[in-house]
Amino acid sequence: MGNFNAFINTFKGFIRTFVYANFWVAGAVWGLTRFSEELFRFSGTSIAVLNAAATLVIYGFARLFEGPAATEGSSRISQWRERMPKTAFLSMGLGGATILFELIRINEAALTGHYAIAGAFALLYPIPFILKRRGGGLRSIPGLKLILIALVWAYVTAVIPALRAGEDWYWPFIERFLWTAALTIPFDVRDAELDANAIRTLPHLIGAKNSVWAANTLLWLSYLILVNYFELPWLQLTVLFFFFGTVLLTSYPKMGDLYYSLLIEGLPFLLLGLWYLLPYLYEVHYPSATLSCQRRILARRRQSIAPFQCRQPTANYQIDCCHHYCAMLLRFGGLPAWWMYATLRGNALFFRCPSV
Repeated sequence: MGNFNAFINTFKGFIRTFVYANFWVAGAVWGLTRFSEELFRFSGTSIAVLNAAATLVIYGFARLFEGPAATEGSSRISQWRERMPKTAFLSMGLGGATILFELIRINEAALTGHYAIAGAFALLYPIPFILKRRGGGLRSIPGLKLILIALVWAYVTAVIPALRAGEDWYWPFIERFLWTAALTIPFDVRDAELDANAIRTLPHLIGAKNSVWAANTLLWLSYLILVNYFELPWLQLTVLFFFFGTVLLTSYPKMGDLYYSLLIEGLPFLLLGLWYLLPYLYEVHYPSATLSCQRRILARRRQSIAPFQCRQPTANYQIDCCHHYCAMLLRFGGLPAWWMYATLRGNALFFRCPSV
């Protein structure tokens, strides 16, 4: 029994080090970036690792300037930093080296400008020499802390991937801003007692309970954009977002620090995981569908081909149908409507979407 307890304590120590050294949140940024690149079907060099490395540096830098607490005491992360300062600086050094390597590897001059903009906001966020009378940093402006975090996350994980893929960035930016803000609010609820009175966050303005409900509202607005603009299947996404909403509704300080730093910050992994599982989830209900067809159906790009320009069924009853019509069937009628259309068009077993 003693050996088991020792193992559990060692495992918990490893988890806390991994989380508090910002590797976990860096992975979350990596996951959101990859999710965006998959939505845009970007086939070039990924910037997911670059974004993750930048997260290690920015978050490590921000935690060097912890704001004054309203009550005596400090957060678990601050206590960990005091005990393990070398590990904290090591993660920042690793992030900085990775950033340099990735910028050389990707070799895109435009990226430097994009990250200069995002980095400026991120670095000015905690610096205590700015707005010193208010408490220090841009975060000391009442209500601005949430907006800045969501703005930077949305820019690096949605706007930059959209621009690199040649896609419109407006709706992707709005969706990611709403998603990030929804996941950030619970952290403000957790830190409401530790934050100084000068750092006025949403829970200070409308209360903890109302803040949690506001987070759920933003979350479901993000869901509507994913379903209507990106045309993701509503059923699977609804199940996942109900889980997300449950996690947010139960996010009160009594849940413990790892509930926030591990579970909530890990939700982006589930979103990316759903994307990779979608072909197999479809296969359960629609075993003849191919991976390439499903990926194209889930892609946001639309084709201008009229639905009546579909080709005649082939010998094995496959139908070449336009991408947009496939997506419309899934969006408004789901799989039953898709199957009915295939049957009426010639007992087809599945659509083969055209290359785009």
